[in-house]
Amino acid sequence: MSNLDVPARNTRALLLVEDEPLIAAGIAELLGEHGYEFVQSAYTYAEAEEAVGSGRFDGAILDVMLATRYVWPIAAALRDRGTPFLFLTGLEAGSIDEAFRDAPVVFKPFTEHELVSKLNALMSFMPS
Repeated sequence: MSNLDVPARNTRALLLVEDEPLIAAGIAELLGEHGYEFVQSAYTYAEAEEAVGSGRFDGAILDVMLATRYVWPIAAALRDRGTPFLFLTGLEAGSIDEAFRDAPVVFKPFTEHELVSKLNALMSFMPS
């Protein structure tokens, strides 16, 4: 059984924070094929803040940079709530804020295997 076949858990509702609609649509479609459901998408920093406040998801995928703003406060709010998340970025590894260097990162461009296996590993640490 490959890491792509391992079910992360029964409920896999995600928040997707990505400012590029085509990338967001591709991610949603790809992960939908692996049993994930996107209950909320955010394309702007304000939408991401509002979504985090709603809390209707089990995990999150965060693009590191939304327009010209980093998502560190969003990540901190998720961490405070105990919600697992991973970062997506086209930036270099050194661009990740020191406070979040322990968070999983998927670098753009990424493969299906990279994204799904990191997300499955992240979600498998969630309590049932």
